[in-house]
Amino acid sequence: MNRVMLAFFLTISPAVAQVQIDTLQNLPVGPGSTHRKFVALTVPWTINVLQIDLRNSYIKMETAKGQDRLTGFERTSSMAARNSYAGHTVLGAVNGDFYGTTPTNMQVRNGEVLLKPSARSTLSFTSNQTPWLGIVNFSSSVRAQAVARSMQGVNQIRGTDQFILYNKFYGGSTGTNAFGAEAVVTPAGGWFVNDTMRCVVESLVNGVGNMAIPPDKAVLSGHGTAQTYLMANVHVGDTIKLWQGIQPALARIKETVGGFPKIVYNGANYVDQGFQEEGGPSHTYERHPRTAAGFSANNNLLYLVTVDGRQSSSAGMTLHELANFLISIGVQHAINLDGGGSTTMVVRGSIANAPSDGGIERSVSNSLLVVSSAPSDTLERVYISPKRYRIYRGESLSFIMYGTDRYGNPVPLTPGLKQFSAPSRLGTIDTSGRFTASLNPDSGYVYGRYAGFADSAFVVIKSIGSVTLSPQNIVTDTVRLVLFRARAFDWDGVEKGVAPRDVAWSTMNASVGVVDTIGVFKGRSAGSTKVIASYLGVRDTADVLVQIRTGTSIIDSMESLAGWTISGVNANGTLSLQNGIATLGSRSFRINYNFVYDPSLLNFVRLETNIPVYGVPDSLLIDVRADSSNHRVIYYVDDDDNEQFRVYSSRFVNNFAGFDTIRTWLGNPISLGGNATFNFPIRLRKIEFQLGSGRVAGTTYAGSIYVDYPRMKYPSGVTSVKAVSFAPSEFHLYQNYPNPFNPSTVIKFSVERKGDVSLKVFDLLGREVATLVREALSGGSYVVEWDASALATGVYFYRLMSGRRIETRRMLLLR
Repeated sequence: MNRVMLAFFLTISPAVAQVQIDTLQNLPVGPGSTHRKFVALTVPWTINVLQIDLRNSYIKMETAKGQDRLTGFERTSSMAARNSYAGHTVLGAVNGDFYGTTPTNMQVRNGEVLLKPSARSTLSFTSNQTPWLGIVNFSSSVRAQAVARSMQGVNQIRGTDQFILYNKFYGGSTGTNAFGAEAVVTPAGGWFVNDTMRCVVESLVNGVGNMAIPPDKAVLSGHGTAQTYLMANVHVGDTIKLWQGIQPALARIKETVGGFPKIVYNGANYVDQGFQEEGGPSHTYERHPRTAAGFSANNNLLYLVTVDGRQSSSAGMTLHELANFLISIGVQHAINLDGGGSTTMVVRGSIANAPSDGGIERSVSNSLLVVSSAPSDTLERVYISPKRYRIYRGESLSFIMYGTDRYGNPVPLTPGLKQFSAPSRLGTIDTSGRFTASLNPDSGYVYGRYAGFADSAFVVIKSIGSVTLSPQNIVTDTVRLVLFRARAFDWDGVEKGVAPRDVAWSTMNASVGVVDTIGVFKGRSAGSTKVIASYLGVRDTADVLVQIRTGTSIIDSMESLAGWTISGVNANGTLSLQNGIATLGSRSFRINYNFVYDPSLLNFVRLETNIPVYGVPDSLLIDVRADSSNHRVIYYVDDDDNEQFRVYSSRFVNNFAGFDTIRTWLGNPISLGGNATFNFPIRLRKIEFQLGSGRVAGTTYAGSIYVDYPRMKYPSGVTSVKAVSFAPSEFHLYQNYPNPFNPSTVIKFSVERKGDVSLKVFDLLGREVATLVREALSGGSYVVEWDASALATGVYFYRLMSGRRIETRRMLLLR
């Protein structure tokens, strides 16, 4: 399958999306064997696939066991290396079964059973390399002197009256006690599963125990009734019949490896059924590194697959995503092998994937090997890889040239004889194969030549396919600046980095507002306009509504409970109307609460609502009266794209005799959803009261809170920013006047030359409370009149910055 991409539908939570997968590599690695590497940049995924033609007479599938011991652990690359020798070359390998002290499921190595199966899926190969997948049951027996006796297990501790077979994977000896009989047997025609084996008895001892296990032979060990059977029916030199069977499965099984669950069955996604039938695994529906093995409908092609994960370059797959990918490349039946940090693929002695344990390969219990017996020959063909590729304008890609003999074995190429070329309209390519795409969308071929051999690769040069602008719908005023962000995506939906200054910014109605060269919008007058961001001829727009209001605006009269509900956290609360106690109208809300104090808990009552807020207020005000001290007011609001924020008041409710106005500044909202950006318009969702008390553990506290006249306060903001006539002599920030001030003051500054200038105000904690200037100014002197009526009494700092030059002064607001 030599295609640029595999486009298929995968379930990518929470929605179904089309994922485009590009082929980075498609190279033969031996007879009937191809290594392909895929990437899906939008997810992202990195996937390695070994495709093996099981009909090829030189190919054989084998399993390997860590250190050739039932309890041994070894890296997949090490198992591949020590099983590779002349005439027996390991072309590829992947890690195998899940494991604890041993594999969690059956393994058969060259016909020898290492341990019995569990109630989970196994993948087997017959002596003629036919694959089979399914859950199996195990049985074994011995027939001697026409008398049959069932066996109870393989490579396990021998129990009362049990008949156990031991082989070299168990260790050097059986470890049994002296209360039994043991016989060494050798198969006349090799070991098999699901076939009767004729075995010659080489030795027989009784009442000794701990018999040595010779290589490639086995020990039959019996206790009690099994001991009696051995001594009565088995003699040195006899030929006995030994049966080891797994059902249902094919005849003459030579190799088996376990895993779970079955994830593809009859060409369909079987993950949910497999999860139910085999009891997991727990990470089925999470993205992790994965290893899988599957085969085609005609049993001719085997696919070994690894997916990198837990890395920025590859997120890993759910088993649903893995199953869908396998189906897309032609898999009819597949099993999930061990994943996570165990996921490893070895190709021709090198690790092809990126292990998730910091790039370090993990030691595992067993592995699955692709073995070739093909001889080596001379160069017959060269390949250029990747064969087809889509590359973004201006980016670079390294092509490799690869040679093989007639069996598909790699043949080293002399670097100096490699030649690469590409049409100039596509880009440039150097002698090492490093290709740099042109800036213009196009497509065509890159060529590779070597000693009379040639190959080509098809290249598509992509450009920008879409631009998205955020925020999309925004409300602001003539004071608050809005920073827009433009994101660019190529034809395949892959995001490409774009600097704000590379974007062409504009507005459709400059009388309402303007946007600068980095995407900062400043309102000029009330009205609506669109902000336009254009990059490489592709653009997007955002709607901006400039709303101007000063003074205060009522949120709700609180003369009715309509639209309000109450809830509590570690507290009980009821909501009612109170007549005759009010600051607006004739009623207020009365909250009755009670709770038992626990020093490990916080106690809250919440008024919940859903009220849209006009314009761009700088603070929220509410009148509160309480019969207990130290309650705190907290607001919850949703912004323009429904991101949620929490805003804390800076003072506590302490007025028992009458209503107190609590002002909460909107300048520092706390996101409830991670790294969210706060924008207008907003909606009021909750007014929360963190309940105060005497803080005596186990004491029940109860009381009432009266609430009225919630409203928004709008800033007077910057009254003006204007140039004055005196000539500047230097970059300088002057002391504000008057100082102290209440509530407005004038700040004068000068700049030497044209440039971007900002003038900001900060509180004592270093939090920005106002931006007075943020625009490009010509050299000259300027004055700013600022209204600080939204702020509390205190010391503030104002900072002038232009380029690398900064000056800061302090001022005092007295209310």
